[in-house]
This record gives sequence, structure tokens and C-alpha cells, in this order.
Amino acid sequence: MERAAKQLKKINYLRRWGKAGLALILLALFTFLYTQTIADPDLWGHLRFGRDIWESGQVSKQDPYSYLSAGQEWINHEWLAEVLFWGTFALAGTKGLVLLKLAVGLLTTMLLYIHLRRRVGALGAAFPLLLLTPLPLWRFLVTIRPQILTLLCFTLVLLILQRAEQGGLRNLWLLPPLFAAWANCHGGFLAGLGVLILWAGVRVVLGMARRGEVALRLPEVLTLVGPVAASAGATLLNPYGPGLWAFLLRTATVSREEITEWQPLVLLSSAGLSYLVPLGITAAGLLYSQRERRPALVAVYACVALLPLLAARHLALFAVSATILSGEHVYDLWRRQSPLKSITQRAFSPWHFLPWLVPLSVYGVGVLVPLTLLRSSEIRSPLSCIQLPQAYYPVRAVALLRAATPAGNLATDFDWGEYVLWHLGPQVKVSMDGRRETVYSDEVYAQNLRFVRGEGNWDALLTTYPTDMALVRADGPADNLLRLKPGWDLVYEDSVSALFVREDSPLREQLQAASLPEIPYDGRGLCFP
Repeated sequence: MERAAKQLKKINYLRRWGKAGLALILLALFTFLYTQTIADPDLWGHLRFGRDIWESGQVSKQDPYSYLSAGQEWINHEWLAEVLFWGTFALAGTKGLVLLKLAVGLLTTMLLYIHLRRRVGALGAAFPLLLLTPLPLWRFLVTIRPQILTLLCFTLVLLILQRAEQGGLRNLWLLPPLFAAWANCHGGFLAGLGVLILWAGVRVVLGMARRGEVALRLPEVLTLVGPVAASAGATLLNPYGPGLWAFLLRTATVSREEITEWQPLVLLSSAGLSYLVPLGITAAGLLYSQRERRPALVAVYACVALLPLLAARHLALFAVSATILSGEHVYDLWRRQSPLKSITQRAFSPWHFLPWLVPLSVYGVGVLVPLTLLRSSEIRSPLSCIQLPQAYYPVRAVALLRAATPAGNLATDFDWGEYVLWHLGPQVKVSMDGRRETVYSDEVYAQNLRFVRGEGNWDALLTTYPTDMALVRADGPADNLLRLKPGWDLVYEDSVSALFVREDSPLREQLQAASLPEIPYDGRGLCFP
């Protein structure tokens, strides 16, 4: 008896260490993945707009940053996220932004784990199922954008729907305040609202079919349709009212052929594999599981599974929905079909492997966490450095413009617009930036695209509008054409960008007299901002 008690005590001790070890390993893994941050072209703009709202106390509906946006209403549908970003940056700098992104990523992952733990009832099964999400979420969380808030809100919506399917319909009343905040943070609330309406629609149809009734009873309407209607109504609590809906429905159908993440997911790629593998595993779980399958949730799963085929940016939403809606079914299938079932419990006791989790947990804490803090070759912490992609932004050219302190109108590339306006705006106004249709008309956007690509009437941007300068990609179509266009002088060039100015502009002398800043022209070794 004494020997058995000691053995049981030893097993319990190892079990505690095993659980702690698994948790530490996964925490280190997710922290390592989510702290890597690359400067997104729109991050400069989000901070600039957030600062403007913070300082003025109001959401501006007229754009002060472009010389082509006159008369066009600016629908800033991400204003609340931008205020959050600026407040975080003003309080804690770059480190605060990275920690905010890390907090969103870890909170989302924790919610997924808690859900799996409750549904499968086994700690050892919840952890492997959680590994369906790291790669898609890492791709989504490598930049700091309002979309990260959509990831968290979408996760909360699916978890609330899951609870509602288990009889907790009152939980649906948590959705209206969630959608009220979400609608002011990012247009991705449309995906969440679409999922909610789909789920409720399937529930209503099935309820009518089971009862053979034409309509549901009033109490059922209030408990099911009421929260859905309230959630849709809550999205109208924004500075633009119904105008936000009209704008988003219009912009959702606009072609974005120049933006990769808005194109269908390429299946023969690493991103495609991170979609196909979870799709195959979770679809098999749903098909062959012996657990009860909820038709409304299966409909939601199928709908979200199709989204990456429309736009690659939806991959993270699929990863979340696959984990929540089919994790328990994957576990059930594995539990019944695993080849390890034929091995006897004595010959293959899982506790035999627990001692190995002790050194693994030490490895997780002692190796992965320090690597997280010292990721780059320059021994620079990712918490304090948002990396600038090398040779992507016109770093020295913009520094030259800042040194010359001119005020004028600058034609520039789509991806460079918000980088320029953070450093030079509003004195220097841009022709285009990442806000696209939120502030620019279709014709203005098309003209800027023709200018950058050197297509058709490419110089209409220069002849129709009071354009003083042009900052273009080196060796691109616009660079080559501007070198041949009379009346324009090249005042600076490197392997990333070329800066042109009208020969009759007073800015020409200012730029030529300015001292060239001694910083890497390609941004090598530099951090945001």
C-alpha cells in the first residue's frame, strides 16, 4: 500500500509538471510567433489619424492630407482602433503597440484553449488541437492593424454562438455592445454580422420545419431574432450612421487587384497549406465524428471555410472558426480511430512521457523566451523595434524632404502615402495613400494607378492637378517616364526611390540646397516610425 501511494504521488507530481510544461511550451511558442512585427504601410496613417482625433476631440469628415480629396467625404471606419493605437503609442511607444498586438493574440489563443478544454475534457487533447491555429494567426498578427481587433471580436462571436447552441441563448445579448464597438474599429464587423445572421437564419428555418409552423412563437423570436436585430442596429452607432453601411457595402465589391491579401488564397503556397491542412482535418472531424453536429454551426463553418478562397486575408478567421466549431469533433475522431488504441495502456502509458516535459518546459522558458527578446541579428528586442522591410520605404528621400521643410503637393505610390504623411503632413499633401475609397473618388484612384504604372494618360495626375513633386519607385514606369518628361527635374535618387520636382517650382532650390541626411537609404537597421 505504501509503495502504491508513493507511486500515485509520483504520478500526480509528474502530471502537474506535465501540465505546467505543456503550458509553458505553448506560451513560449505563441509569444515567440506573435512578437515578430513588421511595419505595415498603413501603420503610420493609423497613428497620425488617431493623434488628430485624440487632440481635436472629434472625428474629422474632411481630409487635410491629400490635395486630391477636395469635396470627398472621409469615412474613417477605423477611428476607434486608431485612437486606441495612438493612445498606446503615446503612453508606451513602440513597445506598447507590440504588447497590444501580443495581448490580442494571446487572449484569442487563450479563449480558444479554454473552449477546447471544456469541449474535449482532456488537457492533453486541447493542446494539440490548439496547434491548428498558429501559422494562420501568425500571418495575421505579423503587422499591427485594426484587423487584429476583428480577430478577437470574431472569436468572441463564435464562442457566444457556441454557448447559445448549448442552451445559453441569453448570451446573445452580449453581442449588441460588442458590435457597437466593433463597427467603429474595423469594417470586419460585416463578417461577424453575416455569420450571426446565417446562424440565426438556419436556426429559424429548422425551428419552423420541426414544428410545422409558419412562424415561430413570440418568446422564441425575442430570444433569438431580438439580439440579432439589436446587434445590427448597434452598428449604426457610429459617426456616419447608415452611411457607414452604404460605404462598406459599396467598398466590399470594389476590385483590389493591386493588393495581394484581397486576392484569392494561392493553394500551392505555404499560406495555402496552412489552409488546406486544417481544412482537411476539421472537415474529416465533422464528417466522421459521433458527437452531435449542430446544423447552424456547420453552416457557419462551411461559409467561413470558403472565405479564404475569396480573399487571403480571411485565413485567420477560418483558423479560429475551424478550431471552435470542429475541434471537439476532430478529437472524437482521433480518439476512436487512432492507431495507438491497439497498444495496451500498460505498454503505452502517457505518463511515461511526463518526465520529458520537465526539460522541455525548461527549454521553453530558457531558450524560446530569450529568443523572443533577442530576435534580430543586431540583438534588438522585437518589443522595442517594429522592423522596416529592407528597401521597401523611401527612407532617405523622405528625410531629405523633411530637411528641406517644403510645403507642397507630392504625387506618390499607394504604399508610401501614409509613410509620407506621418513624416511630412499636413504641410506636404499626398496624391494617394492606403485609405483608398474611404477618401478618394474612383476617378482619382484610377488616375494615380495609371501614373504609377505608366499606363495610358499616365501624366494626367501631373497636368490636371497642382502637383509640385513626385516620389516614385526607382526604375519603375513612372521613374522612366518622368526622366523623359519636359519641365521635371530629378533632384534625388537611390535604388529604392527617385524624387522629381517641377523645374519652375521654388521647391526645387530648397531641395537642392538641403543637406542629404546620413541615414540608410533603404531603411537597413531602422525601426518604426
